[in-house]
Amino acid sequence: MKEHSRKIKISLEQLTEDLLALSDEIWQSIDHNDPEALEAGYLLKREYNQKVDTFNEMAQNIGSILQKLEELTALNDFEKTEPENDARSAKPVKFPDSPPHRLDEDFCYKRPRAMEIENQLYTGLNTWKAIYIETIKYLAKKDYDTFQTLPESNFALGRRKGNVYVGRQPEKMRIPEEFVQGFFFETNLSANSIRENLKKILNHFKIPHEAIIFYWREDKDTDYT
Repeated sequence: MKEHSRKIKISLEQLTEDLLALSDEIWQSIDHNDPEALEAGYLLKREYNQKVDTFNEMAQNIGSILQKLEELTALNDFEKTEPENDARSAKPVKFPDSPPHRLDEDFCYKRPRAMEIENQLYTGLNTWKAIYIETIKYLAKKDYDTFQTLPESNFALGRRKGNVYVGRQPEKMRIPEEFVQGFFFETNLSANSIRENLKKILNHFKIPHEAIIFYWREDKDTDYT
């Protein structure tokens, strides 16, 4: 049951990311110079977004239930994404089938497997949401004073009026999660939206984009390792 629960949670997060990526593609495919096509495309995308939002909420609820089940049955001991010790993390990471990738690349429909930030290696990260969570936790631990200023920073402002990406209250977010105690983050994000948020949050901490690299599977459907 442990492995099945883990795979289902990962699959739900990956499917959510793919649905949001398709939403971006739908908008980009619309001829914005054709009034009829623009109106029809807008209506279609609005309907699509509503359905995806409903699915995302259900996926989050299912994921929460699976997590509680693992905790209840003491089965939550699968891969921990703890940083390697300094001696190992300072060495080049070797993934023969996956060269390192950076923040200036397209994350759409890519499946991550690991992240290295400032020579700290995190493995077992199978979704961009997992990458996002670990980056935020790392930055909170690195410089909590700066971290506390995120809700008042430019990073906090969402693309939609009234929405935010981080706050001490979850009301202005569509699908919030408490990554760090007392701080909620928007999770209704496509892979490329997470990429852009990572750029902004690194800028806020004055960390160069080159300080973070990613490894992903060339075949996204291979496995969960």
